[in-house]
Amino acid sequence: MKTLIITVGTRQVGWRCKDGIVRSLGADGDRGHPPHIDELYAELGLERGYHSDESKESKFLKIWEVTFLVWLELKRQNISLAFLYFSQTLERLLFLRYETEDWINQGWLKLPEDKQSWGSNYKASFGELWRAFQAMEQLPDDAVLAKQFEKINELRNSAVHRREPLTIDALNQKLFPELPQPDWEKTYQAMDHLWRSVCSKDWSIPEDTLLRSLYRWGLNALNPA
Repeated sequence: MKTLIITVGTRQVGWRCKDGIVRSLGADGDRGHPPHIDELYAELGLERGYHSDESKESKFLKIWEVTFLVWLELKRQNISLAFLYFSQTLERLLFLRYETEDWINQGWLKLPEDKQSWGSNYKASFGELWRAFQAMEQLPDDAVLAKQFEKINELRNSAVHRREPLTIDALNQKLFPELPQPDWEKTYQAMDHLWRSVCSKDWSIPEDTLLRSLYRWGLNALNPA
């Protein structure tokens, strides 16, 4: 019986085998070879392939993987970090649409006067992206989604530049005032709804992410029924 060790950052990542030997790649260096990634996918019952190319679908799925980290940090009550992951994911989804749907030539995003020659190489800011999306979707300034974009921009500036910590109460009050009480799972559902609202209809949103499947599989391996 093998047990997967999953950690974050520079800490250990590997497998603990029934012989007691830990084979890992992490902060302590290479202690052997973990099983081939194909074994892991087979164990999880997942098809692999979308992480190995640069297609539009592959880029989208890579971005969508981060939604699990938002869920995990909300669960851990790391609200500020969860919010930063959330807003970065939203920005990356918008940027992918900007990049692949040519928002500049479509007229949704206007380049600054001194950047006209940049064309599609221009790296649009979050503010430019959500305003372009608002124009494309013909959302009035008082639309719920337009107001949420504006609040997200304000909260991110506070978190990044002023390093002001966020609570679940403050987050919900700003972005999701309709939520009846502080509940991190309800907050995640509201975030998920917002992500989906900016996704292209051509994207296939997976029912589960690889990271979530790994997390669930690891817990089941550590705590067999």
